[in-house]
Amino acid sequence: MDKTASETERIRNKLVRELSAMYDATDEQILEAIEPYLNAMYLDDDTARANKRLRHARNNGLDELIDIFTAYILLANERAIAQINAAMNNVAGINYEHVHSSVEKKTGVDIGGTADAYKASKYSRRAYDRATQSKYVSDAVMDEIKKGVRAGESAKEIKRRIRKVADISRNSAKNTAVTETTRIRSESRLDAMKEARKNGVEMVKIWRHSPYVKEPREWHQNLEGAEMPLDEPFVVDGVEMQAPGDPNGGAKNNCYCRCFLDEEVISWR
Repeated sequence: MDKTASETERIRNKLVRELSAMYDATDEQILEAIEPYLNAMYLDDDTARANKRLRHARNNGLDELIDIFTAYILLANERAIAQINAAMNNVAGINYEHVHSSVEKKTGVDIGGTADAYKASKYSRRAYDRATQSKYVSDAVMDEIKKGVRAGESAKEIKRRIRKVADISRNSAKNTAVTETTRIRSESRLDAMKEARKNGVEMVKIWRHSPYVKEPREWHQNLEGAEMPLDEPFVVDGVEMQAPGDPNGGAKNNCYCRCFLDEEVISWR
């Protein structure tokens, strides 16, 4: 594994740690802010029907609780998006420069160009919508609280439900951080290889399987060392992918994938 691949892993791991810490702090802020509402909503009446419990909750701060939760989660999600995009621009830059430097060292050709920053700012549309749309967040927590209230659960039990909803955003951010790192690393390296080709340097792309994966995909392991011309796809479990992280691979190939793209110069003029 080259030094840039190791540095990319360092960036990715640091990002995941920072996101986890940020969501931990948000959880504590949420629970502290909603504690009075949870206590007021609780109806200590074993004979009360579900609808009565829900009416009592609505009359004692349920909507306010939802608004507070949603505001905190949306703020955390916006921060996560900013952190991810900043890290991805860093990943794009160092990986483009890696190919640039290795080509120049071997061939003496300066391929020029820079990492395509706009690619590093492309956030998964579905993940972005879920992270930033208040209706999605408020509907999710409302559904969980209603279930708990109707079941006569205690404030402590409903807190667990609220944490579960918060974890949706946490896990989505972590998945995006890992998965987007793979995509951006591949795209920036492939961009640099194509730029080298414009300058008379012919290269092949090489699929590398990361040693850092605890539960590897067997079909990704089988691709270790596979070489392809720049414009031809790898066939990954029956799916054509230009590189690790290619959106065409879908979730089964991309979620938490840490494979990466390597390169080799084969000729130059």
